[in-house]
Amino acid sequence: MHKSFHIAAKGLICSEGNILLLRDGQFWDLPGGRIDDDESPKQTLIRELTEELPGIKDVKIGQLVGWHRARTYSPKKDHALMLIIFLVEAQLPEPIQLSHEHQEAKWFPIETAGKFSPQLSNIDWSLVK
Repeated sequence: MHKSFHIAAKGLICSEGNILLLRDGQFWDLPGGRIDDDESPKQTLIRELTEELPGIKDVKIGQLVGWHRARTYSPKKDHALMLIIFLVEAQLPEPIQLSHEHQEAKWFPIETAGKFSPQLSNIDWSLVK
């Protein structure tokens, strides 16, 4: 079977021991998205953060802190998705504003966030301050 393979850049935004996750339907997700055309992963992440979190300011993309292979990306199983996860510093408006792509934003404690998002399973937490 021929499989299409996509790479997405995701942002780990932390504040006071919490991680920002966005709800898309029934799933909690890190902000970010697929790399388009000739974009670098960091360019992609800045574009996606600006689209998904209107009003975000002073975005600084930090080091690569993890990865995740999304195994349930395509119902037909003909697409694969690899997420690369970067540490992000940014100023977010209060309350957080969302695009039409997500229904909710929520801060989850670092200790329990992995229960809500499998994307956090391969994070090098020693790199997260």
